[in-house]
Amino acid sequence: MRFYTLLFLTVVSFIGMQAQVSLSVPLEVETPEQIKSLHQNNIIGTYSVDFDGDKIQDYISIIETGLDNEPLTREYWYTSGFKLYRTVDLIVMDYDFKFFVNIDGDSIPEIIRAQGYPEGIDYYFTKQNILTGEEEVLFYFNPIIRKANDYDYRYFWGHPWGLKSILVQQVEGGVRLLSSVQHEIIRDSEIHYPAQSCFPLIFFEGTPKSEYDYSEKIGDIELMTVDEIILGIRLTK
Repeated sequence: MRFYTLLFLTVVSFIGMQAQVSLSVPLEVETPEQIKSLHQNNIIGTYSVDFDGDKIQDYISIIETGLDNEPLTREYWYTSGFKLYRTVDLIVMDYDFKFFVNIDGDSIPEIIRAQGYPEGIDYYFTKQNILTGEEEVLFYFNPIIRKANDYDYRYFWGHPWGLKSILVQQVEGGVRLLSSVQHEIIRDSEIHYPAQSCFPLIFFEGTPKSEYDYSEKIGDIELMTVDEIILGIRLTK
């Protein structure tokens, strides 16, 4: 009984250090007239999300290019004041998810991208350069959904449609992500293999699709900053 009491207190203490930060997902909206007037009848759809961190909704419109080959469509990102921020050529793929969440010390949200096909999906974080409108890949990762039991947790694969919030610790000047670089989860699907020593596990809350529990394949789970994660997966030369 004493063992379970100590274990319960440890879990409660660990939970107390963490927060769930919701992932911001672009939501489809009616295209504003200011955007309609720029693209005539070529607009496929428009989505709203705060991508620049000013707490005001911005817009991403998907536009037909009229070309005979790729890119057949292009994203136009407009700020809340309808200033063109960037364009992104889209390639044809089955899955193209993006989530916005701030995981460092500045006010600009990072982007979690999940892109690919039924044979494999790439998951990675990018950092936005608000001055140039470009994205820099930070690292690729494996998404894991954590579900609570009576005394501990179970861990499941996180498909992009099941991710709701990311588990973090808010600290002065930044954020630590609940993560692990010590695990035995092997990706054998058709995905991109970056120059990293491993795919770090990043933990989320959400709804898993599969009931397969990865708990026995996961080693130490830590709270780490983005820089600490990058350092931990860097290949030595």
